[in-house]
Amino acid sequence: VKKGKPRRQKVRQAIRKQLQYLRRNLGHIDGLLDRYAPQINSPLGGLMPIVGQRWPDCLKQCHIRKLWVIRTAYDQQKKMYDDRSLSHPHRIVSISQPHVRPIVRGKAGKSVEFGAKLSASLDGTGLAYVDELRWDAFNESKDLSVQVEAYRKRYGYYPESVLADGIYGTRDNRRYCKELGIRFGVKPLGRPKKVTTLNKEEIRQEKRQRRQDHLERIPIEGKFGQGKNRHGLEKIRA
Repeated sequence: VKKGKPRRQKVRQAIRKQLQYLRRNLGHIDGLLDRYAPQINSPLGGLMPIVGQRWPDCLKQCHIRKLWVIRTAYDQQKKMYDDRSLSHPHRIVSISQPHVRPIVRGKAGKSVEFGAKLSASLDGTGLAYVDELRWDAFNESKDLSVQVEAYRKRYGYYPESVLADGIYGTRDNRRYCKELGIRFGVKPLGRPKKVTTLNKEEIRQEKRQRRQDHLERIPIEGKFGQGKNRHGLEKIRA
């Protein structure tokens, strides 16, 4: 606790001890369950104590579920320790909520957040749509074409413009909007144009348009807070 950043060998030694403690405790639990009831293969992996066709009286269903989660977390951490790896696909970070995944956001003071990730869109009428809600980290820039097609399906035509966050400004999204004749309100790629007497007014109009697009995009940021405060998203711990 006194060391802010312990050495790698010290961390590995502590992890090895904790894995040994957990393996010992799981062995004790398996021995007690073997005495109480026979074990069969579980459809979720591992062994599951069964008495006839019901749960054993010694453990509640919530305890059986936690035991499965702890075994899975132990296997993941053991594999990471053996492979000297720092990551594992679908790594469990919460025993009570095993579906929660860490999402690296890079914010000041909170480099990692835990919860669901939303991909939402807002149309000109003020209606917000949750297009994606996942517990795994994903790149929302790939959802732009899906959201535009969903808009066309709702209203029968494509939108005049798409105002998106900077992360959506990929070459594929720019090409997609250009082919459909949709104005894409993100910063253009490449170096800024050199100001001359011929294009001075054009550059000024483009800057004015980008600023207007930025102001019109602000309401979508408020929809996340509105969803948490008024529409039940606070229960999802996003």
